[in-house]
Amino acid sequence: MALTSNQFQRSNIKGRLDEILNLNQFRCIVASTETETLVPADPVKIKDVSGNLIVVEKATALTDNIFGFVSYSVDTNEYVAGDILQVASCDCVMTMEASAAIARGVAVQVNYATGKIATKTGTNTAIGIALEKASGDTSIIKVWIKTPRLVDEDLVGLTSSIAELNILTGATLTTAELNLLDLSAQTETITTGAISVVKRITKLDTTAGATLFTLAVPNATMLGQVKVISFAVDNGDATLALTNVQGGSAGSLATFSNVGDELVLVAGVSKWNVISEGGVVLS
Repeated sequence: MALTSNQFQRSNIKGRLDEILNLNQFRCIVASTETETLVPADPVKIKDVSGNLIVVEKATALTDNIFGFVSYSVDTNEYVAGDILQVASCDCVMTMEASAAIARGVAVQVNYATGKIATKTGTNTAIGIALEKASGDTSIIKVWIKTPRLVDEDLVGLTSSIAELNILTGATLTTAELNLLDLSAQTETITTGAISVVKRITKLDTTAGATLFTLAVPNATMLGQVKVISFAVDNGDATLALTNVQGGSAGSLATFSNVGDELVLVAGVSKWNVISEGGVVLS
């Protein structure tokens, strides 16, 4: 039987760049004072020393301003003080290892000691967005890198006024528009009734038993906005009426039966369009 290239798939290797365009890669050198051995997907920060090359060292805290991540190479997978290495930074897509279950589309942080990622919590540095769902520890998933942090993270605690921000951006931003950048403000957990149209992440909780949820039509200003609906607590099926949802499997109801089931939608002109049905049954 003849073989074709489409029959083969690359194995998931930690630190591999996984999309076609990964333009923001930098040739760096490991700081002479570095005592750790760096490996693919390790987080690094810039060290303030002189020299023509960018000098980096391993990040040492969850709140460090991460410059980027060590890229996988077929030549070597270990780097020590004085070694030259490639670092992938903002907007590159890299395969990284999870330390626990992670929902698709959420901000993630990195544990500098283990090199593993987890869902961002508190004031820890967000290093990117999970493009795939992690089932648990050791899962390898794609992460859209969003580093380094150029302003106070997610605009939380930013002292500049909206007027000052508008001068810097040349835009006219409202408080509501700025809040779209704060994932904690954009996440809700509901036990019954209507799912928020404007919040980007909804977690369903059926502690009280099987529940029917509804989702209203997106408004005109939301065109292109992604909506993730995830089943968080299971004490009975969660069902969503699909009156204002189109695409995907044909049906009028979406049923969430197991924790981690997810429906990913994108706002259209007058309907939500199905992008992904992760474990969700449409009928």
